[in-house]
Amino acid sequence: MDLTNVMNCMGTLFLLIAVGFVCNKVGILHEEAKRSLSRLVINVAMSAMTIDSIVNTDVSLTGSTVAELIEAIAVYYGALFLLGLAFSFLVAPRGKERGLYHFMTLFGNIGFLGYPLVTALFGEGALFYVALFNIPFNLLLYTYGVVLVRGKEQGRAEGSFWKSMLNAPAVASVAAIVLLLLGVKLPTAIADALSYIGDMTIPGAMLVVGASLAAVPMGPVWKEWRLYALSAVVLLVRPVVVWVLLRLFIQDPVILGVSVMLAATPVAANTTALCIEYRADEALASGGVFLTTLLSLATIPAVAMLL
Repeated sequence: MDLTNVMNCMGTLFLLIAVGFVCNKVGILHEEAKRSLSRLVINVAMSAMTIDSIVNTDVSLTGSTVAELIEAIAVYYGALFLLGLAFSFLVAPRGKERGLYHFMTLFGNIGFLGYPLVTALFGEGALFYVALFNIPFNLLLYTYGVVLVRGKEQGRAEGSFWKSMLNAPAVASVAAIVLLLLGVKLPTAIADALSYIGDMTIPGAMLVVGASLAAVPMGPVWKEWRLYALSAVVLLVRPVVVWVLLRLFIQDPVILGVSVMLAATPVAANTTALCIEYRADEALASGGVFLTTLLSLATIPAVAMLL
């Protein structure tokens, strides 16, 4: 199997991180600029990408395929939720870090790596499966994920649980689901505008990661054993758990393969941007994104060869 496209995409991630790093060092992406870019990525670019990835996709599915997809998606997120809950309790039983470790275990980089990864392994016909996995991903990320990043104490101090979930990407996720169910096709001008704006998400998020890495002392991050434990769980344990569970009842090999490979992706690229937005530990988040992305250069091909 040809993983050239995947490796190229991961190389692109590191180049974007490097650019963000340099921009911070030369004073372009200073602290205020970094926060402004983070808000732009979360509230505008991610919202546009969420709607664009669902509404602008054409595909026809059989009833049996739809049923298997629903089962796969439900088991996928249920398993990752429980795995994240258990892991975060073991490595951070107290304090704000517990929520962030749970977040990083639950949410992989399926938005950026998912599409080229699935294309390389299963062809373009499987891309819609990734789009369907992205619907609950975005909805969970910007509701439950925000609560995890903010922490219970900060959430009580700054607003209610429901206020935490009322944000632009969450609203965009709900809108995308409604438009999909109604079969609404957006005018070309609007669809193209959403596509262009959504394309800013990944480069913007990775620039933020690079700028954050440049602004914090990374020595303690590299010595943090929990990040290496996180990498093992995210890159190896997570795809194995999904494979073991889904192979019990999923007959379609493409659905099984897509689910496993999405589970093998590193920590979501927008983790750092969310931490900046909600004043969480951006150094820990940046370290998690960088280290898991680096190690996934070896683990993703290994997991793919097992399918």
